[in-house]
Amino acid sequence: DGEIDEGFEDTDRDGIPDCREVDYAIRLSITVDDVYSAWVDGEPIAFERAGWNVLEEHAVVLNSGRHVIAVHGWDTGLAISGHLSALWIDDVVHAVTGDGSWSVRPDWAPVGWTEVDFDDTSWVVPVPCVDVAPWSSFTPTIMELGAIWTWYAADGDCRASSSYGDAFYRLVLELPPA
Repeated sequence: DGEIDEGFEDTDRDGIPDCREVDYAIRLSITVDDVYSAWVDGEPIAFERAGWNVLEEHAVVLNSGRHVIAVHGWDTGLAISGHLSALWIDDVVHAVTGDGSWSVRPDWAPVGWTEVDFDDTSWVVPVPCVDVAPWSSFTPTIMELGAIWTWYAADGDCRASSSYGDAFYRLVLELPPA
């Protein structure tokens, strides 16, 4: 039929023939106030990591196709759970918090939310926190790249009691084949 994939194996069944798969180096720098757990394609990469003033690095290799970074953040004082991060693909900045690339859902997440094929179209884009005073003593270098503290409050008021609770974030990546 003339299709480029005719006769080529697709062992991971992602619709991309193995001969066209490309490996990408992914690096995530992240902090969440106060605690977070994170997954890549449903597999855990961090579990209950604490410290809003500690920027942690996570590195993975992903091949061509669709992938998701999922983060559950919560505040141990049941208050603000701001999110600050940057993601690089092959040493090139791809996403920072505040650029509109992440999606968020407050309070709880449905089963399967860490998986690639989960439908997050009803989730919202996190907004910049207008009052960053709680984090003003912590200015990691990713802020120089444009990363800003974000949350799910529509008006950006991270300190309003209606903004308190858990937050569930997703970043979908589409990595092209060769």
